[in-house]
Amino acid sequence: MKRKVTLFLLSILAGCGPAPTQRAPEPSPLPTAEAPAKANRLVSKHDEPKVVPPWDISSVTKLSTARPGRAAVADAGPKEYLRFVVHYTGTPEARKKHKFRVLNQRGEEVGELWGWDDDRSTVIFKGRWSSLDGLYLVGLRHREPLIAIAPAK
Repeated sequence: MKRKVTLFLLSILAGCGPAPTQRAPEPSPLPTAEAPAKANRLVSKHDEPKVVPPWDISSVTKLSTARPGRAAVADAGPKEYLRFVVHYTGTPEARKKHKFRVLNQRGEEVGELWGWDDDRSTVIFKGRWSSLDGLYLVGLRHREPLIAIAPAK
């Protein structure tokens, strides 16, 4: 028996094993070098919250008069009015139509806000609309190109 105890004590002193009263070290709660790598693998770009714009354009129509109708669309005269139907995703308080502008690629305003219709969610601009290429509807910290929307003829 003395021999077993002596061998046991010698193994502890030599560092061959833990003493019976000592516990094995517990994992550290502090992050290690591999913890951020594991975290990065678990998060993908699809998990990031998507930013929802406050509005988007439902339709764009060039008109010869400010009031929409078949005669305004069919009229062969110059199309001075640009009518947007805007779909809002935000709260009703955020629907500030007087903040909308039509800008070109250089950021210059190319049309004048003529008016809006709250019931139909419509914004109307007056200007020269020979082409919608390079024009943007800008408002409420959001910008959408007009070329992606084909105008009704």
